[in-house]
Amino acid sequence: MRVVLRSKPTNVFLAKFWGPLLCAGGPLLVFGEDFLTWQFLLAFPFLMGALFGASLAILEVRGGVLRYRRLLRWTTIPEDEIVGARVEWPPVLGSIRLKRFLFPWGRLYFVLDASSDPKPFRKGEYPLLRHIRKEFIHEDQDSANMDPS
Repeated sequence: MRVVLRSKPTNVFLAKFWGPLLCAGGPLLVFGEDFLTWQFLLAFPFLMGALFGASLAILEVRGGVLRYRRLLRWTTIPEDEIVGARVEWPPVLGSIRLKRFLFPWGRLYFVLDASSDPKPFRKGEYPLLRHIRKEFIHEDQDSANMDPS
């Protein structure tokens, strides 16, 4: 049996498509014909947000191989190139720092998978990040940490 960990499709849809559409569409609708005047400065942060959302990666671990996709092509990330990984925006966004600069933001920002912790007001446990960080929990530790109620 092959273990496949992947970015959650709902989060991908929200963060990679709806977010940039709202960030770019809002200023275009508000400023309309006056978009290319000085008011462009007001729209610039929203356009950068749209660019950031569109550049988010979909991350996948299949057969122990970590790879990502921004648009159409999958790119493999060698394990020895990963420096660190963290959650940036807890329900949706994470990042991986590599030994090399990754265009355009320096880090690989990606959409997280579903949290394995069912409690909504706790820090999430993301299997994808655990795999990247090489944090493996044995089943006996899981049962010791479970709530008796």
